[in-house]
Amino acid sequence: LIAIFWTLPTARFSMPAIISIIYLQIKGVVFLYKIVQKIFKDKIKYESMFYLMFFILIVLLTVKTSFERKYIYLFNPVQIESSKTAEFIKSLKKGNIMAQVGYPPELIYLTERKIVALPPKPDDIFKLIRLYDIKYILYGNHYWYPPIESFKDSVKCYESIKFIERNGKYFKKVAEIKETYQNINWDDLIRIYEVQLQ
Repeated sequence: LIAIFWTLPTARFSMPAIISIIYLQIKGVVFLYKIVQKIFKDKIKYESMFYLMFFILIVLLTVKTSFERKYIYLFNPVQIESSKTAEFIKSLKKGNIMAQVGYPPELIYLTERKIVALPPKPDDIFKLIRLYDIKYILYGNHYWYPPIESFKDSVKCYESIKFIERNGKYFKKVAEIKETYQNINWDDLIRIYEVQLQ
């Protein structure tokens, strides 16, 4: 149970390990069932153990997320992120936008603008800018970490972000927007660049 609990966030990427863990969990349920039967003198049915395990899993998950977030899991208020950024985007001249992975869904919903994902590496960035008629590029801190050297292995699109920062000739910073989200304990800083290709 504990093994499955801790691997929940990455379950879809580790199916071979998860299958083995599920097998071990079943063996654990059988073992725990025998212990519980001895304690309660055969008064608890076998099927009840699975409900008990599920309940324990929910409690553990609730405790874990309540430490990570401002609200208890399953009771988070509904919030669409990056609302200040969306308002700023609406004020910009027409044109498509390229955004760091993680930001496009909310921004598309809030702005109804065409937004594509920033590529992980900058090799084809100019080609994609021309192909999709990109006028602005944005990235932030929220989904992974600040785009700095010490976090480069954790930041999505890190190489493309550094390429944009180094090439002021092609990318002009037009805004830095601080976003505060209700459900988490840290702020986001979103940078927006205007593309200046001839």
